[in-house]
Amino acid sequence: MRSPALTLLSVTAVVALFLQPAHHHGRIRRKTFEPVEAMFDFRWMLSPWLIRVVFVLGCLGSIAGGAYVLGVGLRDNDAVEAVSGIGVILLGPVVVRLVCESYIIWFRINETLNDMYATLNDAYSVLYDRFVEEDTE
Repeated sequence: MRSPALTLLSVTAVVALFLQPAHHHGRIRRKTFEPVEAMFDFRWMLSPWLIRVVFVLGCLGSIAGGAYVLGVGLRDNDAVEAVSGIGVILLGPVVVRLVCESYIIWFRINETLNDMYATLNDAYSVLYDRFVEEDTE
């Protein structure tokens, strides 16, 4: 028995088959990945890597800042400042993580949509090939 997702994929591929332009004959092929060309065509995203670097630096900065505030609080015998330093050490990386996740989620959505496109394109190609084989027989 077919799963509902596979059935939906098949129906979507059939619809895509009939929505293709009349002049299209053959399989759509994705280009191979070439780093320089991908960089200038904006097919390869640099921002996710930069967001990861910002995350690491933000975590290190919040821990260092919290340690500094904790040290000043202990030196001055200020309990509020010492507890604030501990709070920054514990909560700083969590806040940095949440902020970075809110930015990187857009890139994950883009990757998922590209994967869906590739899957539908492959399904379309298979159905197109079957359609052409049946039509020639």
